[in-house]
Amino acid sequence: MTKNLRATHDKSPVLTVVVATHNRATLLPRCLEALQNQSGIERTNLDVVVIDNRSTDDTKAVVEAFAGRAVPVRYLFEPTLGLSVARNTGLAAARAPFVAYVDDDAFAEPQWAEAVLAAFSAHNTGVAVVAGRVYPEWEVTPPSCMTRYLEALYTVHDRGEEPRLMTSGEYFVGANMAFRRTILQELGGFEARLGRIGSSLLSNEETHLRDRLAALGYQCAYAPRAVVHHHIGKGRLTPEYIRKRLLAQGESDVIGANLKAGPGTLATKLHRCFLDAARIVKHSVMSWIPRDRRDAEYSKQLAVVACGRLRANLRDLLSSF
Repeated sequence: MTKNLRATHDKSPVLTVVVATHNRATLLPRCLEALQNQSGIERTNLDVVVIDNRSTDDTKAVVEAFAGRAVPVRYLFEPTLGLSVARNTGLAAARAPFVAYVDDDAFAEPQWAEAVLAAFSAHNTGVAVVAGRVYPEWEVTPPSCMTRYLEALYTVHDRGEEPRLMTSGEYFVGANMAFRRTILQELGGFEARLGRIGSSLLSNEETHLRDRLAALGYQCAYAPRAVVHHHIGKGRLTPEYIRKRLLAQGESDVIGANLKAGPGTLATKLHRCFLDAARIVKHSVMSWIPRDRRDAEYSKQLAVVACGRLRANLRDLLSSF
């Protein structure tokens, strides 16, 4: 089946690639150029759509510069801020049976599209998602507080050399994910209350979607040859940014939990606040216990995440009165 995908010469695309972007005109050209240089697949089998999420820079001009290239690139403007909203706009515009998402500050290796399609071909329709590798491209040397946990928040994703089905507890990342379009549409796409919204650092839209897919019995395939490189600018490696990102992770965890289980009763909200306060104390104490520096940093990071959780849960609690 993989061979048939490569050999398709009609004008119907097999893979729509959605690139949602917000004020990244300087990084976007490399992303789009990499999609022009895909190998092992006919150019007419690829369809690229850029969703301009209310950018105020030269994003439109950048996309228009790719008009007439071998791989068609479409431009759509989405006025409502929100990464999930923009991704859903791209889903609605998709023309192919498979739809992939690549971040505007990432670029795919030449075999990426072929590897994504090969992974879908290797499995039945029970596999709804293909997740590839994401290698970080650090603009500056990462700070000493960088842990595996923090790397994951920067969408670093590497699960080894062997292709396989991922377990229900393993999650894909937004910089490199692909779906069977009809399944994603049936689920309504991405949850708009999660994910980046302007300067907000909320996340977990992919986590929420992964949980919903798993609950319906759908699986996710890991494709190690589907590789993208994700640019991480120096502005995202400062102590202030890291603190904000960890706090936002805690808030995202709470929003996702409420979407899954409901806001809960007053007693439930009080219990959640108590647990978060206990987590803050626990992880703070653990960070001071003499041990491996990475473990200590990890504990500090979990304490900040717990602070974000507590802030969100306190907000929910106060809204009950």
